[in-house]
Amino acid sequence: AGRLDLFVTCEVVFVRSGQSDLHTLKEARLAMLRPHLRDRYARVLAAAYFCRLIEMVAEREAPLGGLHELLRLALDHLDNHDPSAKLVARFENRLCEELGLGEVKSGGGALLHGYFHRPLPPQREELMKQMASQARSRAGA
Repeated sequence: AGRLDLFVTCEVVFVRSGQSDLHTLKEARLAMLRPHLRDRYARVLAAAYFCRLIEMVAEREAPLGGLHELLRLALDHLDNHDPSAKLVARFENRLCEELGLGEVKSGGGALLHGYFHRPLPPQREELMKQMASQARSRAGA
């Protein structure tokens, strides 16, 4: 009934399947809606990038409370602010710290790429283009 949507926080009750990763949802209670996150494409793109990045580095169903808190803070911020290169870098660096990857020297994104031997999610490149375009628009206005 509209409770499950992109970038909302819900408390869920589910029954684990003994056969697969597809579990049965019994109950969902909305905890945080974030209505303004979808006001601008750059915000949605940043939120999608952060989610995909965590999906790339986290094991399925691992209890990673620090990563959940990091994502929650980032989504809450994006509900009221446009993304910035500083936000992206901070998220990537904090993600590296939470994962215990050591000191971030050349940027968290580069460290994640090198450590996991996977390209960063494609949303990152598009997000950087969007932020550069917005900066040019503000400079020309």
